[in-house]
Amino acid sequence: MATINIDARKVEAVVRNCGNALKDQPYHVVEVMVGLGELMGRTIAAQDMNPIAMKEIAQLAVSHIENTIVAGVHAKGANTGELFDGQ
Repeated sequence: MATINIDARKVEAVVRNCGNALKDQPYHVVEVMVGLGELMGRTIAAQDMNPIAMKEIAQLAVSHIENTIVAGVHAKGANTGELFDGQ
């Protein structure tokens, strides 16, 4: 995978902006997740890169989602059980 410099401040701004856009909306959590997945897929597909690079970015996103879930569950004092075994 190519080296990508990820600016944590920009990531936080994206999270904050998306969160604000979805705040107080009547969406079910599954609708939000499918919609965000659709947006991620479209964003990746719109890039001028080869399919291997697109796959790597998608895998990076999936890995980050899993790590964020584990961190959030642990922050609430719970564990993820076997769902994310080894994390």
